[in-house]
Amino acid sequence: MRMFINLLLTTLISAGCQTKNNQPLVGHFEGYFEYKNKKLNTAIDFDYLNGQQVALISIPDNLQLNKPFTSVEYNAPSIKLKMKDGDIPITLLATVHQNNIDGNIDGSIPALVHLSKSEKYIPPPKAYTIEEVIINNNGTKFSANLYLPKTNLPSAAIIMVAGSGNHTKEEYNGAAALFASRGIATLTCNKRNVTSLRGLNLKHVNSDIASMKDLVSDVEAAFYYLETNKQIKQTKIGVMGFSQGAVEISVLAANHPELAFVIAVSGNATTDREFIINQGLNKYRESSFDTSTIKKAEALYNDLFAYAKNRLNGKAIQQELDKARAEKWGQLCFPADIPNEDELKYLMTWNNFEFDPANYWKKINVPCLVIYGEKDKYIPVQRSMEILSRIFDTRKGLLTLKLYANADHTIRTIPGKENFEFPKYADGYINDVLNWLLKQTE
Repeated sequence: MRMFINLLLTTLISAGCQTKNNQPLVGHFEGYFEYKNKKLNTAIDFDYLNGQQVALISIPDNLQLNKPFTSVEYNAPSIKLKMKDGDIPITLLATVHQNNIDGNIDGSIPALVHLSKSEKYIPPPKAYTIEEVIINNNGTKFSANLYLPKTNLPSAAIIMVAGSGNHTKEEYNGAAALFASRGIATLTCNKRNVTSLRGLNLKHVNSDIASMKDLVSDVEAAFYYLETNKQIKQTKIGVMGFSQGAVEISVLAANHPELAFVIAVSGNATTDREFIINQGLNKYRESSFDTSTIKKAEALYNDLFAYAKNRLNGKAIQQELDKARAEKWGQLCFPADIPNEDELKYLMTWNNFEFDPANYWKKINVPCLVIYGEKDKYIPVQRSMEILSRIFDTRKGLLTLKLYANADHTIRTIPGKENFEFPKYADGYINDVLNWLLKQTE
């Protein structure tokens, strides 16, 4: 099963249902997922809190720690657990028999599940503590966790910044635990609501309902919080952003030269317009559309962006959309209707397409680690690397640029059709990040 550097919780958040006519399921279960004779070590912790059955999953090889299932249904002996891996829904269906759980996963990798209860499980000692905090950005509040190394001295710190869509602080538990155990305080934050907003007329939501300004100001609020925390070494605060978050932190670093370092993972250095078109055209290529159709799709993208800028030729562009759907290719990437005023104002596809991260990277004068996956389907990797290499040409010592072979947008390996392996982070990725980070914070 896929997973995004995504990394997870100590706060026991989970939706679920109350147990019916049976005792709650409680305990630490260890085992593995199995598919095509390959195994992925896994642990699930069950508990019963405030009348709710909850469950947390940990997958050490994928740097996942205590990720909550979003839905837990337990009717002995059957159990049904749901969660999302990025945008992909995953359901675990299993049977509990004595101290064993056996079942299967309904997801992109239909693995079998085998778990056994550890009767005398003792959680390993932690070299850090976790403080629950609230970040306040002019009245918009975010729940956050601050992982603090157990030391009497102020610690260097890093802020984890999520990509587009819904994200919670629990996704970064694994990375936070790793960094904090090596002496680096780590702040993980819930992201503001970017998927729904009352009173808007939105027919086609295909991006965040937000603005780049708001998202950057949220990260800035987290930065200000650390700057005023006496447990943090003020000269050693940095950021690590993923995808859209990697773009946000370029703005933060350009505006705050006091920031100590930047780690950007899978963030486009092109304009958002080029990034969106690249992503859409890749979908057409993957779906085996011919060159002629791909050219028509590119032209339609350009017409829509022109309309978003000048509001001209709407009727003609609507006819293009209708024709694309009639030809059975428009449905893949395009809305049925030209964007209305609310969509043009509130969806980042339309209100941010002229944004150019390069303008901000030019202003950054602190060490930067920038990471890409060779097989990233979403962003123009080579173009982004060329842009950054050119920007830092006279400041080569500030830029460390990494490209990982056979890695996707999340820097995880892509399973082959033969010789299957569970997706994992690209060889060297975690150690490269950690070693670079330790060097900046020493």
